Amino acid sequence: MLWSFTVRLGLANGTAHHYLAPFHDCDVRVRKSTLFFVTMHTASTPTSISVLLCTTPSTDVAEVIAHALLIDGLCACVTMVTGVRSMYVWDGKLEQTSEVQLIIKTAERCVTQVISRITSLHPYDVPEIIAIPVVDGLPAYLDWINSVCSRPTDRANDSFA
Repeated sequence: MLWSFTVRLGLANGTAHHYLAPFHDCDVRVRKSTLFFVTMHTASTPTSISVLLCTTPSTDVAEVIAHALLIDGLCACVTMVTGVRSMYVWDGKLEQTSEVQLIIKTAERCVTQVISRITSLHPYDVPEIIAIPVVDGLPAYLDWINSVCSRPTDRANDSFA
């Protein structure tokens, strides 16, 4: 689990400094002229959000995956970025291809299901599916993502404008 800490330094001259940094072990030393207030917190909260990255070979495949994830209530938003060029090593050879990058916003509790659903629809043998925890963001946006996820919609036949 990723831990971070916030330190508020109250100096004898009345000034204060705030620091936020990740840490593995906390060692706080206090000098006479300095007052420390230390708060430890984790990046995981009850409303944790994750962003998943996934590349697809075409806009058609990207749209099928995005639509399925949204209809199944597994994410709140999928951004499709066209014109992405990927370079990678596959079967010992340097490859490059045009792809569509999906940026999927979901609740952390849905990540396993999102990965499973993408895997079931994706044509690649080993698709790029990377989950990144969101440490901070606009609270209203994060709350919206959390409220939408895990609520399947009744719009299975709807299309997007």
